[in-house]
Amino acid sequence: MQAIKTKWYGPTNTKNAKITATSQGGTKLTMTIPELEAIYPSNHHEDFHIVVAKALCKKLDWPTRLHSGTFGSDMFHCQHMEELTV
Repeated sequence: MQAIKTKWYGPTNTKNAKITATSQGGTKLTMTIPELEAIYPSNHHEDFHIVVAKALCKKLDWPTRLHSGTFGSDMFHCQHMEELTV
């Protein structure tokens, strides 16, 4: 099982708001809110976190079935791996 942390960063005077997804291994993917709205129109911020986490899974060639939850102000997503039979 792999964990992905997503974090929202608010807008500044010169940059749009964004969400960054980071894997346990340190691989990052950042998407701005306008990019996310173009891909997945939604009024729910939590949906954007899942979209970015799944995009990172695709980048890493991981399955995109995730279990999600929050801890403080961050969201965490655990990649679901099929159970191995021994």
